[in-house]
Amino acid sequence: MMKLYATSVRRHIAEAHRPTWQQVAGWGAVLAGALQYAHDKNYVHRDIKPDNILFDPAGPLMIADWGIGYFVHQASVVLQQLTRGGMGTEYYCSQEQWATGKCDCRGDVYALGMTLNEWVTGRQLPLASVGAGIAVHTVANTSAGAIAFNELIRSMTQNRRESRLGTMTEVATELQRALRLG
Repeated sequence: MMKLYATSVRRHIAEAHRPTWQQVAGWGAVLAGALQYAHDKNYVHRDIKPDNILFDPAGPLMIADWGIGYFVHQASVVLQQLTRGGMGTEYYCSQEQWATGKCDCRGDVYALGMTLNEWVTGRQLPLASVGAGIAVHTVANTSAGAIAFNELIRSMTQNRRESRLGTMTEVATELQRALRLG
């Protein structure tokens, strides 16, 4: 029998649960692995955000709402004509996705970085513009692992697509490295 998930990450944040950066890094590595699986099948989610991650601290994570996923719309002549910009949720959208409605897997890298930052801090940061990313420290801890986590979030949320990590495998590897560093 399939277990029902307790909540979305959004609700978890709203209920003032403050996981450690290590917990968020571990969950992020799992999510990155799942997204890499999708990317390997040529699926891009295009709407990763706390509302679309179902969460149970005692169970698995689930990525929900693939409704604007690239695999759903890539063969649609009508939607290709209509997809000109503003596709996704503004705060979590990379600049290229917001401008054109299109992105590759690095759009999901950006959105996951924004989501992990919000999950660990409990808030959205004011952004100068869509796709501006995270330029400040996510966590104040000065351990080697926390420093690596901060650098990774900044790297994942770079404004320029070419400046971000290229795959979710790289994201998962860097999250696991931060955890090992402690």
